[in-house]
Amino acid sequence: MEKQSQSEETYQEATPKVTVGNTKRRNLIKGLIGLPFLGLFFQHFGQVQDSGNSDNYLEALKKLGLDFDEVEKEKQLKPIGDAKTLRIGVVGLGWRGPDLMRSLGYIDDELIAEDPYTLEEMKVQEDLNVEIVGVCDLYSLRAERGAKIGSKKLIGGKIVKVTPPIIYPTYRDMLNNDRIDAIMIATADLWHAEIAIEASKRGVHVYCEKPMTRTIEEAVALRKAIQQSKVVFQLGHQNRQQASYIKAKQLLDQGVIGTVSAIETYTDRNSDFGAWIRGIDPKANASNVNWKEYIRNTGKVPFDLDKFFNWQKYFDFGTGPGGNQFTHAFDGVNQVLGVGIPKSAVALGGNYYFKDPRDIPDSYNVIYNYPDKGLTLTYDCTLKSRFDRGIHLLGTKAQMEIGAEVHVFPDLYNEAYMNLQRKEGAPIYTFPFEVEKVDGISGATANYYKSRGLGTTLDGGVIVDSTYLHVKEWIDAIRYGTKVSCDIQAGFEESVTFIMGNLAYQNGKRVDWDETEEKVIMI
Repeated sequence: MEKQSQSEETYQEATPKVTVGNTKRRNLIKGLIGLPFLGLFFQHFGQVQDSGNSDNYLEALKKLGLDFDEVEKEKQLKPIGDAKTLRIGVVGLGWRGPDLMRSLGYIDDELIAEDPYTLEEMKVQEDLNVEIVGVCDLYSLRAERGAKIGSKKLIGGKIVKVTPPIIYPTYRDMLNNDRIDAIMIATADLWHAEIAIEASKRGVHVYCEKPMTRTIEEAVALRKAIQQSKVVFQLGHQNRQQASYIKAKQLLDQGVIGTVSAIETYTDRNSDFGAWIRGIDPKANASNVNWKEYIRNTGKVPFDLDKFFNWQKYFDFGTGPGGNQFTHAFDGVNQVLGVGIPKSAVALGGNYYFKDPRDIPDSYNVIYNYPDKGLTLTYDCTLKSRFDRGIHLLGTKAQMEIGAEVHVFPDLYNEAYMNLQRKEGAPIYTFPFEVEKVDGISGATANYYKSRGLGTTLDGGVIVDSTYLHVKEWIDAIRYGTKVSCDIQAGFEESVTFIMGNLAYQNGKRVDWDETEEKVIMI
């Protein structure tokens, strides 16, 4: 190993390494939480050398447009406490619903028992002055758990018992109650569009987990419904709050990597859980699962708990790797580059490894073509190999990798960075801080999301849950008329894009987008 310069060694000692999820991380962040991180937004150059003169190196990077400023989001300065209490209903309490409730300050005893530090992380959240007045899930035991979570809230740093929310048998019963101001949708994918459309017709604000819809027709109908209403719609892409994505856009706008000609996105997993084999609750049966309501829009399907609990494996209920995982990457790309809907898509893949009764692929490759932008976007998915790869933007001057961090790698054939000294293969720039990807509590899946910028982020120098920030942005928009970062148009562009890939895979044909008619054409 090449010997480091003295200035480099000193910088490494002064730059704390943030670990994620284990005891080491909890002890470190517990002492820092709520306090400015000061040096953490300055870059970590442990992989970079400059002949022993780091000051000159930093100055050279600044001249190239690589700045070191902390990312600051516009803050809502109006006092939440003076605002009218917002009454919220939560539909869907399986995987994501409890997370949304926690972002509103409600206490999930099961999660805290599993990871006690969750409560400490919640204490940096502002009290959003909301009340969860209703919950709904088609599995009665999950609905009961949601009501239990809704009975305790963190107020002023203390856990306080509050009036439990009403359990509604269906989302329609919830919407029929005029106590609901806003709704959060965390159901199986097949229900997203219908619930959001019905809510908007009643003037109920909508926070919808991704993907927004399963079909192009649903996307068109939902966009029309939202545009004709006065409701605030936010699609649940919490990476919109990530400092790394905001910084990536700043760097791209400054021309740091030049003209982008290709974009590469990935999903690499190697576990049953990552392949949406999530298990079946042994307490579930035909008496406590409302199967008739669940399949109401899919035709006659025999009672099947696998299709209820592991619905992501089936195109009738979910949206495959395209809707479940590519949407995260596409939203990241779309927010930094504004690529919008592609002209065409081709796809290949298959279910090669998992021999359970699924119809989604476990290997899936899509190419999206943007001739008007002079670039292609690819998505490669495997559920049988774990090799973490972020979003890669290939530019004429440099390449950029975006996830929880941003890395810029120079193109040595371009004169812009030809004379910038560095260690071979090392990035010339990393933002914002080094993350040691270790998680002894929540395991590989939680780490996977965090590595892609889908967990916590730095906000004003403080580690904050990005879902909380995304939900708060939605609530601020409802109260004060401010804008959301992932609105109905962003959701529409994303839905059309990933559905084009799904259709290309399912039909074995190229799929083109007719922008004028807003429909797909099979070639």
